[in-house]
This record gives sequence, C-alpha cells and structure tokens, in this order.
Amino acid sequence: MNKQQAKFLSYYILQLLKAINIIAVTVILIFNITILNYNYIQKKMNQTNYYETLYNDILDQMEDIIIPTGFDKDIFKDTFTIKDVTKIEQKVIHNFYYNEKILVDTSSFKEKLEENINKELKEKHLKVENEKDITNLVNELADVYENNLYYFNFLENYKGSFYKLRYVSNIILVVSILLLILFTILLDIIHKKRDKMSIPLITSGITFIVLYFYFKTKLNIDNLVLYSAGLSDMIITIFNSVFKILIIISIIYILIGLLNRFVYFQKVLKHKKKKHKKDYTYEEDLD
Repeated sequence: MNKQQAKFLSYYILQLLKAINIIAVTVILIFNITILNYNYIQKKMNQTNYYETLYNDILDQMEDIIIPTGFDKDIFKDTFTIKDVTKIEQKVIHNFYYNEKILVDTSSFKEKLEENINKELKEKHLKVENEKDITNLVNELADVYENNLYYFNFLENYKGSFYKLRYVSNIILVVSILLLILFTILLDIIHKKRDKMSIPLITSGITFIVLYFYFKTKLNIDNLVLYSAGLSDMIITIFNSVFKILIIISIIYILIGLLNRFVYFQKVLKHKKKKHKKDYTYEEDLD
C-alpha cells in the first residue's frame, strides 16, 4: 500500500469512526432527555392520565377479589383516592430514579378498609366466625394496592442498576464527545482540504432511519401490552416520542450533510475553474 492509498483509507476510517461517535452522542443525549430523565417521565405520566388509569386498575382488581365475599364495593370508600395514588407513585418513581429506598405505606389504607368492613357488617347485622378471615382479606387487598404501586418489587430490585446505567451513560457521552473532537482534529490535520462533515452526518441520519423502521416493525410498539393498561399506554407514548425525536434528528443530519456536501463541491468547482483559468492565461503568455 502506497502513501496515497493509506491516506485515502485513513480518510474513510476516520469518517466512519466520526459517524459512530455522532450516533453514540445522539442516542445518549436523546435517552438522557427522555427515558433517563425523571422530569420527562413525570410529564408523560400526566399526559397519559397514568395516575387515574392506575387508580382504576387497582380498584378493578380489588373489586374482583371481594365479589366472592359478598361485600359491597362501598368498603373501598375513602380508603384511597387518585390523589393518594398520585402522591405515592410520584415518590416511588422519584426514589427509583435517584436510587433511594422504595416504600409504600399501606397502614392508612388497611385501617380505613377494616373500618369500612366492620361498618358494613354492623349495618347488615352480620357476624364473622373467624376474625382472621377479615385480616387476611384486608392484607390481600393491601397487597394489591402495594404491588400495583411499585410493580411487585421490580422497581426496588432494579433501581440500583438503573442508577448505574444513568451514571455510565454520562461517562460514555463524555468519552464519545472527546473522541468526536479527536477524530475531527485528525481529519483536519491529515485531510485539510477534504469534506469532513457530510459523510458522518449522512451516515448517522440513514442509520437512525433504518433503526426507526426496524424497531417500529419488529417490536410493534403501538400494540405493546405490559403489566397494566396505564403502564402500556405510558411506555408506548414514551417510545413514540423518542422515535419522533430520532426521525427529526435524522432528517436534520441528512439535510445538513447534503448541504455541506453541496457547498464543498461548489468550492471544489470554483477552485478548479480558478486553476484552469490560471493555466490558460499562462499558456497564452507563452504564445
């Protein structure tokens, strides 16, 4: 391999490395402002009526449990409200994002529920042979309440890993930015007169578009079904929002890349015309 071939190869290798780092920086920045951002998640939870849906899901599950017992749905009156669910769930999500202990206090719920059950028994002049049956029912309903608010201990088990993921993503972001700067400097030193932005930007844009259509078709995001309707709707909304940002950035990258390429070719043509004119004038002088 001669010097010219080595220089040609180094140009495209540096362009490829630059494109990889642009992709890495873009993806991490998108995740940092969306999925890994507590405030963004809270905003999406409000937009999708997540708390109201969660409240209704909990209530529906509890009603299914009490149907065989003969108790009325009124036993849930004032035991918990949408406001209670919102307050607790916001705290749960906050603690998940900031790696703090996740606890759901069900003592108030149990107390009010037991009070309502005893009130109904008294009004209907009913007696319970075994008081433990009431205690077991209250505990079962409290478990439904608690498990729905932090997804059967899933958030508690994975909050540490999620927090590390946020930390690692920031490290990768810094490293990718530094590498991007390094490859740009190397391109500027080794290939001063060549286009240094078009190929990485267009490559990154096309890569994002390919990934967008791949994940949209393969994962079938719009029909995603998770633990509950509220969670499914929120996750679908978040993913669609992320994909929308990704496709907008892809188009911007491609347009900037094409524009930069056009400007570069204009400069090349101008330089060739100028050189041709100079050579032509020199030949006329010889005549």
